[in-house]
This record gives sequence, structure tokens and C-alpha cells, in this order.
Amino acid sequence: MILRIVRTFAFVSLAVVLEAQTQSSINGPVAGYVFDKASQALRPILGLAGSSLLGAPVSFGYKVTAAFVSPHLDSVFAVASDGSSHFFQFGSGTLQEVSISSLANAGPSYRVAFSPSGTALALYTANSAQILTGLPGTPKVAGSVDLTSIGNPNTLALSDDGVALLVSANSALRLFGSFADMGTLMNTAGTPAMAFAVGNHDAAVSDSAAGLLLFQNLMGSGASQVISPPAQNAAASSALAFSSDEKAIYVAASSSQTITRFDLTANTSSSLPCSCSPTLLARMGNVFRLTDLGTDPLWLLDQPESNARVVFVPALAQAEPAKTPKPLGLR
Repeated sequence: MILRIVRTFAFVSLAVVLEAQTQSSINGPVAGYVFDKASQALRPILGLAGSSLLGAPVSFGYKVTAAFVSPHLDSVFAVASDGSSHFFQFGSGTLQEVSISSLANAGPSYRVAFSPSGTALALYTANSAQILTGLPGTPKVAGSVDLTSIGNPNTLALSDDGVALLVSANSALRLFGSFADMGTLMNTAGTPAMAFAVGNHDAAVSDSAAGLLLFQNLMGSGASQVISPPAQNAAASSALAFSSDEKAIYVAASSSQTITRFDLTANTSSSLPCSCSPTLLARMGNVFRLTDLGTDPLWLLDQPESNARVVFVPALAQAEPAKTPKPLGLR
């Protein structure tokens, strides 16, 4: 009887702690955040990767159809139901909206890409790509790139300083530097996976026809090397990212349900199986998110710098009403 009372008290105490953590702020270990379309809010991933749970939703205060969290978890770009764009500073589970002069509305067709450290952001809308820099503390529109002649891009990748922009469209990958069109970097077989390294202008591109390529200093020499040649019947890459120390490149393949790590120092590669179809390599601090939130478990890549492993966060049992943080950021 005493043991039963102790267990009941322990479960009640845990519930109280988790509830307290998701009121106006989030305390304790948080592996990252993910947008919940059902509640139109952010959900914290509470605990350490491999032993985490989804927390109660944190509301934006109005209807949001999409939200993109910075790799450093310190800012959020959100698109409201009317297509308007909103930028939030984010700390301790609290959203604080910041007004940015001349920020374009996302509209019905848009693309959003944070730089690898989250210090810059590219927003494609209305035939142009707006570049935001100074994130998260002093965000501003640094300039824009006219993409009218290119068409609607498939993917974007931006360097941390906001200077170098890669745009994939119409089976070609184009490079823009300081808002100027520097021409076609390479032709592609379809939609390549691509990403910049942290803090510089090195970039990696994975294409089914060209293989995995590493470009060094795109604003300088732009020298390239083949890390992995195209393989016959190889699965198309769905996402790509550098490790923080730039010693490895990760490539996700949704169709083959694998994450491949290319060690740039040892010139070796190894694959990790995933009981999911990874469509992302969205950096969340020290882990990568591999899937969006849905009815299935949420999948993460943990310890990407060394002994990488694929872990999951249990799916939500049922939808919860979103909690509005206090103080709420201004719209």
C-alpha cells in the first residue's frame, strides 16, 4: 500500500513539473522545438535526445500555418494564416515578436532557409529572395535578390554572414554573392540537397547525377572536389548538413530510410538505418531533426559529432490546447 502511494505521488509530481515547465517558460533540458500544425504552435522536446517527450504547445497568439526555428533555438520565423511574415526572438520558451522594417509577406508561395548558425535567413517570395541578417538580436533586411528570370526555386541555402546564397531551380544551381548573380555553379539532375558549413563559405551539394561535391570558399576560389561519386541506382538525397566541426557531412535519403555520414578527415563513409523516411536535417542545437511532427514518432539524429545515433520521440497521444506564453510578443 505504501509503495502504491509513493508511485502515485511520483507520477503526480512529474506531471506537475512538466506542466510548470510549459507555462510561461521552459526549464530543464530541452532538445529542441518543432512546429505542431494541429495546434498551430511550437512544441518543446523535453529531456535529452533518446529519452525525451513532447511538451505542451507554446502559442504564437494567433493562427500560424508554418514556423521555422533557428538552428540555435533562439529565433523563429512564422507565417500567419493571412500569409504575413513574423519574426520572434525565442528564449526560455518565451516568444517575443520583433518588428522588421520592409519584411516581405510570405504569401501563398514561399521558401525559408536559415543559415547553419541561425544568424541569417533567406525568404523567397514574389520572385525575389530577401536576406535577413543580425539574427536574433538585431534583425534587419540586408537586401534582396531578383529571381524573376530563374523562376520558383526548389531549395535555398545561405551562409552565416548572409553574403553567399545558393538557389536551385530548373535543373541548375546558381550562386549569388552580396546580392549579385554570379552565374550557374553546376547543372543538376533534379532537386539537389545542399548546405553551407558553419561560419564560412564552404558548401556541399548532393545530386543524383554529380554525386556529393564539396565547394571550398565560394566567395573566393570556389574549388570543388568529389566526396562521393554518383552511384548507380542510388537513392536521391532528401537533405544535407555539415557537422558543427566541419569534419563530416550528413546526407539523408528518404526512399532508402538511411542517414549517411561522410568523414572528411578519414575519407570514409558509414550509414545509419532509420525506421522512418528522413526528409530533413534540421539542426536543433546539438541534434538534427529528421522528420516533421505528425501522428508518427518524431525522429532525431543525436551526437552528430562523434557516435551518431538515430533516436525517436514518442508521438502525441492526443492534441492539447496551446498555452499562450507571458509576456506575449506583439503582433
